[in-house]
Amino acid sequence: LTQWYDESSAVPATCEKAGKNADLYWIDNDNTVKHTTGSATRKLGHNFVLAEGKKATCLEPGFEYVNYRVCTHDGCTVTDGNDKKIIKLSSPGKHDWQLVAFEGAEATCQHNGLSYKECKVCHEKYLVGNVLYTETTNMVAHTASDKLANVKEATCTEEGYTGDVVCKFCGKVMKPGEKTKMVDHTPVDVEAKAPTCTEPGVTKGTVCSVCKKVLSAQETVPALGHDPKLVNAKDATCTEAGYTGDKVCTRCNVTLEKGKDIKALGHNFVKGVCSRCDAKQPGYMPFKDVTKGDYYDAIMWAYTNDITKGTSTTTFGVNDGCTRAQIVTFLYRAAGEPEIKTTKCPFTDVRANSDYYKAILWAVENGITTGTSTTTFDPNAACTRAQIVTFLWRYAKSPVVSTLYSFNDVAKTDYYYNAVMWAVQNGVTKGTGNDAFSPDATCTRAQAVTFIYRDLVK
Repeated sequence: LTQWYDESSAVPATCEKAGKNADLYWIDNDNTVKHTTGSATRKLGHNFVLAEGKKATCLEPGFEYVNYRVCTHDGCTVTDGNDKKIIKLSSPGKHDWQLVAFEGAEATCQHNGLSYKECKVCHEKYLVGNVLYTETTNMVAHTASDKLANVKEATCTEEGYTGDVVCKFCGKVMKPGEKTKMVDHTPVDVEAKAPTCTEPGVTKGTVCSVCKKVLSAQETVPALGHDPKLVNAKDATCTEAGYTGDKVCTRCNVTLEKGKDIKALGHNFVKGVCSRCDAKQPGYMPFKDVTKGDYYDAIMWAYTNDITKGTSTTTFGVNDGCTRAQIVTFLYRAAGEPEIKTTKCPFTDVRANSDYYKAILWAVENGITTGTSTTTFDPNAACTRAQIVTFLWRYAKSPVVSTLYSFNDVAKTDYYYNAVMWAVQNGVTKGTGNDAFSPDATCTRAQAVTFIYRDLVK
């Protein structure tokens, strides 16, 4: 025990004096006993209530206090004026006797009773000597019971009965009751049941809640039957299997008949193009002017990926000059034809219904080209070698290269200088030979797709 209260030191508060809580003792770290004196408590203050008097009896008068109060805390009193008021009975010193029947020995219509005397006021029993005074009471007439007998509620199938007045002692009928008429049925609804695809339903009806008689019969509603619908059907394509579809009821969602798988159709290539899905036939070269060489793979890639379709169905125009509109279109398609934000074209020579309209807007929006002036693009002008490597360099976000190459026809002051250096370093082109790049030479269609192919694919 490290701390405790000394209850003997506590002083209870009284109405007029303050008290004190018990002192607290404890053992300190140095093993010595220390204590603090308990805190003081407030005095209680008086709580006066009127003092109780004495009830009057048959033999003695009683009294009640007037302005005589007692404190509930310590019993002290306060008296103002007369402290008592005598209460007298109307006839003091005399009992008011009455006969009271013994329990179970009351007089009835069939036998006498046995009673004793008791004061109505103080309930003192009348004694003769030390013996309780008793008296025989005569039989009484038939006495009606507080409750009616043979009561019966009328229903919708049987008459009722008001009930008989009977003697509470012997049960004799003193006054017979009367029959009451049957009451109406009490209808309650029987809920309808909706029909389903496979089970019939019923209409709403009514029955009596008392006798269960059917008041309005329910009628059968035939089953609806299934309402089939074809779902999950899928046409077979050249590369993916199809499905005939499942027959499913639209009402109950039950599968009535499972479908069957359909094999993939496979491609039907005609002159290198599938007649069903327009897919390109792998390895098929439709252009007669394209032979195995440096640009063969590039043209095959461009054709297969719909970057260009050639100048006709059988020619690519290998040595034809590539126009400025064509080169930005090739690059736009190779980039995946992204969405453009620009809605207004700054160039008066670019028609909105042209094939290359979006490609040119995309190229300007992404800083790939600014046109030949602020208002012209020259879409049909031949694209030079310098222009195409500049377009590709800007598409690559104009990276800075550290390794520089020397061409006798490319000066550091030329706008395409960094683009040429980048193109050579990244294997896009090596120049035209003899330390020349030929920046102003027309870039052919074959060269254009080869440069794009080397930049984006190889």
